[in-house]
Amino acid sequence: RAVTAAPVLVFGRDLDPQAGAGGMTAAAVREPGGGGQRFVLHLGGATAECTLHAPGTFNLDNCLAAAAVTGRRCGLQAADLAAPIAALRLPPGHLEEVDCGQPFRVVVDYAHTPEAFRAALSYLAGQARRSRGRVIAVFGSAGERDVEKRPQQGRIACRFADLVVLTDEDCRGEDPAAILRQIAAGCRGRTIGEDLVLEVDRQAAIACAVAAARPGDVVALLGKGHEASIIGPHGPRAWDERAAAVAALQAAGYG
Repeated sequence: RAVTAAPVLVFGRDLDPQAGAGGMTAAAVREPGGGGQRFVLHLGGATAECTLHAPGTFNLDNCLAAAAVTGRRCGLQAADLAAPIAALRLPPGHLEEVDCGQPFRVVVDYAHTPEAFRAALSYLAGQARRSRGRVIAVFGSAGERDVEKRPQQGRIACRFADLVVLTDEDCRGEDPAAILRQIAAGCRGRTIGEDLVLEVDRQAAIACAVAAARPGDVVALLGKGHEASIIGPHGPRAWDERAAAVAALQAAGYG
């Protein structure tokens, strides 16, 4: 049977705009206030200036991938995509800021895989450096799911975060404390009680991070994002990561 070759679309930042059929590139111009990015989109031999209202190069890459496919499948040019790109907004729980007037940032994000950890934490670490602050990461790992990623999560977090707070995240039928120990196995060189904290109770873990935060720091709450529950051994219970962050901030005297 004859095999039909699949079309190959080339997309990315700082690529040659003439890099084959569907070739495109984006040149970031600046990152204005509000977490947006301005860039030049090259598509189908034409260019257009675009604004993406989402921070981070990984969000820009996702946008370019979608633009490459949309342009190819629908026969659109760069100028046709400028307005739709400008209308895009991140969904709740994805790099979502929680502001109660505190002198540091609190960011809720759904990142829960090693690659997502790397993308989100590298971006937030870069942001923290600009304000000479630190990154405090709060996260766990789902029970009865991929166990191989647990030490990877710990290793990646310790690469980018100054303080790592491990906590429960949908333990299901597993022992939550055992899950935290498995994550901590990847946190080599860290000292429990100093730059590594194991706290099963997620609300207490968030409160710990808020209490440790200093002006200019970034507190990254990873893993739950938009989800409305935490799944334990007896089933799901209601949970709102953003509300939990607000409660911790208010308890600390902010807001």
